[in-house]
Amino acid sequence: MEVIDIRTPYKIIYFKTRIKVVDLLAPYRRGGKIGLFGVGLGKTILTMELIDNVAKPQGGVSAFGGVGECTHEGNDLYMEMEEYGVINEQNIEESKVALVYGSEVSDLLGRMPSAIGYQPTLCTEMDDLTDLAPATAFVHLDATIVLSRGLTAKDIYPATDPLDSTSTMLQPWIVDEEHYETT
Repeated sequence: MEVIDIRTPYKIIYFKTRIKVVDLLAPYRRGGKIGLFGVGLGKTILTMELIDNVAKPQGGVSAFGGVGECTHEGNDLYMEMEEYGVINEQNIEESKVALVYGSEVSDLLGRMPSAIGYQPTLCTEMDDLTDLAPATAFVHLDATIVLSRGLTAKDIYPATDPLDSTSTMLQPWIVDEEHYETT
């Protein structure tokens, strides 16, 4: 869907992911930056579903940049994408991901990384949205999907938290009035 922003001279375009909860709660801006938050709650599956629903049918390529607390998370994602055929090193033209990269959050913050992942001084999991890394990232994103451990425990997938997930596209002049009022 294309929407012309009367306050600016460019078009604002959001697209359907064909994942109902994402399209309703946090519609994605074409070319925008999207954040998926939640430890061990299905970010990889949601990412690959997005690539499968959006990039493959339209013949496009997804540019993906991952920043994790542990560098092994980026490696795990790369290996899973390769296993499921999203990345094909033998025939790069068949790949649906243009870029995968990772970095330790502690490196970005100028701190010493932990050899086993999360900093040993932390007493809780790194899914705290007020933690410096995710809180800093939020301001640069067009949409955020926050995955909820409580919803995962109830076998609701994707475990999208309706109160913490949001999008800059949720404006009555971008999505239709009914969509806006529903959310």
